[in-house]
Amino acid sequence: MDAPPPNAPPTFMQNLLQPRTLKALAAALAAGLTLGGLAAAGGWWFWLKPQRDVARLRYETMMDVSTLFGLQRHYKEVKGVYAPDLDALLTLSPDRDAFKARMAGHLDLATIAVVGSTDAFKIEANVLDPDRTLIRIKGPIENAYNYAPTSLPQQAPQMDTDGAPINSGR
Repeated sequence: MDAPPPNAPPTFMQNLLQPRTLKALAAALAAGLTLGGLAAAGGWWFWLKPQRDVARLRYETMMDVSTLFGLQRHYKEVKGVYAPDLDALLTLSPDRDAFKARMAGHLDLATIAVVGSTDAFKIEANVLDPDRTLIRIKGPIENAYNYAPTSLPQQAPQMDTDGAPINSGR
């Protein structure tokens, strides 16, 4: 009684397990995986890769501005004033031409501004990214908050055998 009549249409499972159906399902799965892979590759190429490149440009520019900051501090130690422009600042750099060529690869040399006086300086540069991001640093940083260290005791207090401080009033 459980067997289907000889002329009955095939059941759902019989249709599903036929070779032509399995081939169609495999082809649809392969097409879906291919489209998903292409979408992931396109997302990386058009969105993630440019973001990574922009972050690299900004990082390299910040590193060069930090190097210029160090040169400004050294210039102040040597000359007594901060450098008034980029060329004066780069006179202290041992690899002046190589440094300037490296900077041209990721920052706009036409927009770099180095301004200095006897007591302060400013360095600004635009990154060669689509947003033309401005990197700016002002100094001297150590005087920015008028920080005065607290006076700390010069000698450690004497300790008792149990580790408690000894009172001087005994």
